[in-house]
Amino acid sequence: MIKLSKIQLDQIIYEATTSYPSECCGLLVGNTSDHLHIINNIVPSTNILRSRGNDCFEIDPQDRINLERNLRGTTDNVIGHFHSHPNCSNTPSKIDLEMAYEPEMIWLIVSVIEGKFHDFATYRLDKAKQQYIELSCEIIN
Repeated sequence: MIKLSKIQLDQIIYEATTSYPSECCGLLVGNTSDHLHIINNIVPSTNILRSRGNDCFEIDPQDRINLERNLRGTTDNVIGHFHSHPNCSNTPSKIDLEMAYEPEMIWLIVSVIEGKFHDFATYRLDKAKQQYIELSCEIIN
């Protein structure tokens, strides 16, 4: 189960729609206990693969390094990332499965159709098995 606030979801939707027709991306900050993942902060990042087209993303490694440094000494960690799928569904793509290197990370994918938010879903990806598991998500105030 993943919990995130309506404000956080709205921030992700904003990033996805303003980046359209390119993919947006960013990091999910929070904490995990058993099977509960609580997202406390959304940190947008530069998509360093933006020039390759509208079907891929890579978070700027320096953004992640800086964030990890800022989180030292806190109870929060990077627990996942988000990105958008312009004019596609919110299910992980073949490229997403190929790029999944951290199996414990949450993947939040936003579908943007013709520049407008369509829907989103959360996953855990297994690169070795080339499959994904959809995770439940609760929007809280």
